[in-house]
Amino acid sequence: MEVTNDRDRRLEASAANAPSPTPTSSTADASERVARYPSDAVLSDLHERLPSSIDYSFLKPVHQPAPGATEVSGVRRKATNTEIMQGRLDDFRDRFSGPYRVDGQGVRARPMFRMNTADAFNRELLQRNLPALRAACTKAGLANEMNLCIAGRGSPEQLVRVTQALLDGNRLPPADSKHTTVESRIRLMQWQHGIGVDCAGYTQQAAAFAHGAEGRVFAQNLMGDIFTNMRNDRRFVDIDPEDVRPGDVIHLDHPKRAQGAVGHNVIVRDHSPITAADLARIPAIGPGVAEYSEATRQFLASSGPFHRYTVDSSWGAGKEGNDYGGYRRDTWIYDASSGRWATLTPEAPRLLYCDARGPQGEIFAGAFRPASEMPR
Repeated sequence: MEVTNDRDRRLEASAANAPSPTPTSSTADASERVARYPSDAVLSDLHERLPSSIDYSFLKPVHQPAPGATEVSGVRRKATNTEIMQGRLDDFRDRFSGPYRVDGQGVRARPMFRMNTADAFNRELLQRNLPALRAACTKAGLANEMNLCIAGRGSPEQLVRVTQALLDGNRLPPADSKHTTVESRIRLMQWQHGIGVDCAGYTQQAAAFAHGAEGRVFAQNLMGDIFTNMRNDRRFVDIDPEDVRPGDVIHLDHPKRAQGAVGHNVIVRDHSPITAADLARIPAIGPGVAEYSEATRQFLASSGPFHRYTVDSSWGAGKEGNDYGGYRRDTWIYDASSGRWATLTPEAPRLLYCDARGPQGEIFAGAFRPASEMPR
């Protein structure tokens, strides 16, 4: 999503207060790495800063066990289909994040946003750094795949290999007031060289990987757009929001699509019911966001039923490659009785901002699943 919206501006204004990501070792255990992603760190910080007298555990991201056999109370059991899907989505996220070698240390960096359009904010930077990028792609053995890398549609392995080649070529920018960690500097380097992943590239490849054999329908036309017309594509089935499950993809349409603005795509990592009583415990209004207060009050006044989703995607980074861009795991809430959507915003912890059209200030255009996975 290249267009900067109100939420992005609020994120930029509050970025200075967000917790800094911590570089991690390349040998870190997968279960430990889960909590070290900035999106999860911000959410954890959010829960810490909310009033301690209120239990917000119902809003915390749910990280299921990894694929395979798991141990519960000393009894070995086989992982459920949901756990397998979630484990694959977490594995895919990790593959897109390194690890990278920097000064002899292993560092993980979530992928930066990149959308290859005529008005892309980092297009001028890409042109300026194109010789260095071409040399890095050649060194990484990806000279023929460079177009995928600069289109935001490269695979995790391709992005990691090119990024490492840039690091080896001494292209890592120095630290500054906005980029104090190695992880943040790696992402800035990706932005400056026009590489990363856009929402379609991330969602499409994550779905292809997570669905296994049935994901082959997502693996086609990686440089195109399979999402906009999914409702008319017989390879996919339109799913009601209440029936969404991990691995389903959601397409959002932009309110200004007629003016050329593009929508957004995500893959669902978790879906669970949430009660009206739980929602009533969330402070409705945050500082400086009075414009959302009435919509929020209306949302919280509903009797539901409510549904909570955590979704993975790559999000717009504004005009300067802001650190909130790229991979994030966000939380949405849906009121089935009114059709309204709400987004839990970590940067304003006392706020749910709501819209009858869809989450993230955009228009819900449908949730979709491969038709081959539906009962016959």
